Amino acid sequence: MRAIDSFAQGDLRTSVNIKTRDEFSIIGSSFNKMTANISNLIQDVNDASLTVLDTSIILSNISEETSVSINEVALAVEEVAKG
Repeated sequence: MRAIDSFAQGDLRTSVNIKTRDEFSIIGSSFNKMTANISNLIQDVNDASLTVLDTSIILSNISEETSVSINEVALAVEEVAKG
């Protein structure tokens, strides 16, 4: 029960020591698999969010460079229009 409470409080490293070979060992084994799977999912989400952050920074930089280029083209067109 202590492991479940610990997990509920956010300690994702929690696991159950299995010492028997009965129904409780099945429950304990399932609990350990569940905690491992949830930890892996959280790590995957963290990795994906870092990828999204990196990509958004790259897109922001590209957008800024494109904006500068557009302004330069607009100035050139304006100069040509003036003759």
